[in-house]
Amino acid sequence: SNNSGNNWERVQVVEARGGVLRLVAHPQHLGLLFAWNSNQAFRSRNGGITWEPISVGSGVNRIERILPHPQAPDQVFLMGVNTLNRRLLLRVEDQGNTWAEVPAPEVSASVGTVVFDAKGTLYAGSGSKDKKGWLQPVVFTSTDGGTNWGKQTDDEMGSFSSTFLSIIDVLFQDPTQPKVMIAHLGASYTYSSDAGKTWNRISRISGVGAPDSYSVIISAPQDEGVYYIAGHGVGIRRSANDGRTWDVRHSGLSEDRNSVPDIGAFVLNPRHPETLYASLRDSIWKSRDAGLSWEYAGQVQGGQKISALAMHPLDSARLWAATLEGLYISEDQGRTWDRRVPLEPSPIFKPRIRFAPQDPAQIYFVTGQKLLETRDAGKSWRVISDDLAGYPWINDVAVDPFDPAMVYAATPWGVYRWNSWQLGTVIDERYSFRPTAVSLEQNYPNPFNGQTTIAYKLPQAASVELTIYNMAGQRIKNVVDKKQSAGRHQVFWDGTDEDGRRVGSGVFFCRLSTDIQGQTRRMVLIR
Repeated sequence: SNNSGNNWERVQVVEARGGVLRLVAHPQHLGLLFAWNSNQAFRSRNGGITWEPISVGSGVNRIERILPHPQAPDQVFLMGVNTLNRRLLLRVEDQGNTWAEVPAPEVSASVGTVVFDAKGTLYAGSGSKDKKGWLQPVVFTSTDGGTNWGKQTDDEMGSFSSTFLSIIDVLFQDPTQPKVMIAHLGASYTYSSDAGKTWNRISRISGVGAPDSYSVIISAPQDEGVYYIAGHGVGIRRSANDGRTWDVRHSGLSEDRNSVPDIGAFVLNPRHPETLYASLRDSIWKSRDAGLSWEYAGQVQGGQKISALAMHPLDSARLWAATLEGLYISEDQGRTWDRRVPLEPSPIFKPRIRFAPQDPAQIYFVTGQKLLETRDAGKSWRVISDDLAGYPWINDVAVDPFDPAMVYAATPWGVYRWNSWQLGTVIDERYSFRPTAVSLEQNYPNPFNGQTTIAYKLPQAASVELTIYNMAGQRIKNVVDKKQSAGRHQVFWDGTDEDGRRVGSGVFFCRLSTDIQGQTRRMVLIR
């Protein structure tokens, strides 16, 4: 189709064994396409008019995906399975003629959580078993943004027995006493006073954790040595002596004072640390006296269990909550809630809500299979996880305190690092909650050679910024930057950058930003 899918013509009959073909276009070579199913691969050099089969070698038993390298025009990758049913990765330097296997990197640790300290040291929580079968918390550290890692935990330091291997899924470091750490792994909580080198199990407190929520370990910012532990099987506990002893703080949440309530989520107000919030099923409960008494605050609509609560240290007016149906926000201390991110039902759901330390508007919503980002306090969102290689399961994320563009993700295969701002120029309109009256029309013609027309409508006078970005998220040209009246507006882009230089062929994004709403369109320039 040459007219946005309105009309179609068949270009070639391809004899393909094994079912439906999948397609991918090379982002740098216009006209270069690859098609494949589990058995065969094909290539077109002229935009799909004619196709030729390509050989990937006799060692490939099943093709799973072909992926052109977005920055290296001649490199193409293939993921598949060999004749021994082992996963493999192939790379080609000549657009699909000669394939060579890429050695798989050795995965040294599964990582359950990542956190930064105030100095910018990155900590990754993992776990292992020693030769005697003792379960051991393991902490890795990096002082250069994840490029190099060191093992913080002493070897052969068995902590406690366990019949299964687990990893640290919650790692807390006291910001006022950096050497103090508390971690949760398996069914136990463990304490370190030497920055994770040695660990001791916290006696009389245990809880394996719920399948749909994480335990919470947090400190009272203005009270040194005051910590809280909350979660499934443990209720809410408070220590006022650096973790040596723990008091029950959930008595008002259960009719039976001897029973442990199933706490789905927990958070304290960083401005008023004696104010606590906890969830029971879909309801929010509030304490004004550090957990000695509790009162009903409100309920999140939908009837689903609240699995995460969060409040930014610089923005205690907003309370965030996550359920199986989405991410919600309350601006009245939990009484009423608005859904900001709708979610499709998923059998696997374990959420976290994380913030950039410097900016309460930069928020990350981790569901396990998806990672979403907002930079405007939840008005619009982008699905970040779709841009990660291999689409891994994400356990946790952390934002660099000195560089908010750098985001780190804990996965079962190690730690991923990426520059979020390079990926974040395109907003997923499924998660947009701004008014929808602003309209950015598709540019015409598209694809274009010399010049293209970009039109948009404003329902009212607004400050307008119209910017062109390339595939890497780099700004090419600011076409409009001024206040404009309501109505339809039209501008032209001639394929040049800010300095008037012609840019090469490729895919570009046109981003319209106003103080009402933002929208994005995709454009193709052919030289």
